[in-house]
Amino acid sequence: MLLAQLRDAAGEVVRKGSQPYRLSGPLADRDRAAAGEVIFYRQPTLPPGSYTLDVVADDALARKAGMIRMPITMPDDEAGPAVSSLVIVQRAETLAVGEATANELIMDNLQLYPNLGEPLKVSGMLVFYATILPRGTKVSATLAIRQGASTLATLPVELKPPDSRGRIQQFGQIPLAPVPPGTYELVLT
Repeated sequence: MLLAQLRDAAGEVVRKGSQPYRLSGPLADRDRAAAGEVIFYRQPTLPPGSYTLDVVADDALARKAGMIRMPITMPDDEAGPAVSSLVIVQRAETLAVGEATANELIMDNLQLYPNLGEPLKVSGMLVFYATILPRGTKVSATLAIRQGASTLATLPVELKPPDSRGRIQQFGQIPLAPVPPGTYELVLT
């Protein structure tokens, strides 16, 4: 079971949602099913302000639960350009025609699945995604790779034109082969 709630700056619950996940099938497939991914996606419309998101996962069979809390800021629509959180993409799946929904993690009929903290392979590609709202302003972007206080590389990002909703859904990739193993920060400006 996954439960989520959004609280406003005063601590009042303004949105909440839950979704049960039930495993079914042959007992022989139990371990594979239990190791699968769970997708819990909601896209509430919120007024500008500061919020706190609490998400709880409860695994009744394993008798384990966990919680994460994170701040969310909804900017004022009149405040100029805005950019979403930068998403490191773990994988993508092509959607069938007509399967796409109003989901910010769908781009050009691809369902994007975020990397939730798994280490990246040095032999692979770092794939990233963000949504940019230019709001009538000409925007440009750069991507910086940082390690501690050092910026290792700054790369220009060639932005796509805004779509019919005024958004730029930006997708890009960087080869990881020249990057030595370590912990890095990726910053889109």
